[in-house]
Amino acid sequence: MQLEGIDHVALSVRDVELSAKWYIDVLGFERKHEGLWNGIPTFIAKGTTAIA
Repeated sequence: MQLEGIDHVALSVRDVELSAKWYIDVLGFERKHEGLWNGIPTFIAKGTTAIA
């Protein structure tokens, strides 16, 4: 099996909005799938890599 990349990882954080804001402001990620699942999990992505 050859690994081609990682689609997404899930992080457990105390403050979802504060954490998402940091990834967006500092690393340039963008929100994805807004309006789904009552905001949790929150998906943010840059290119083909995402964090939930």
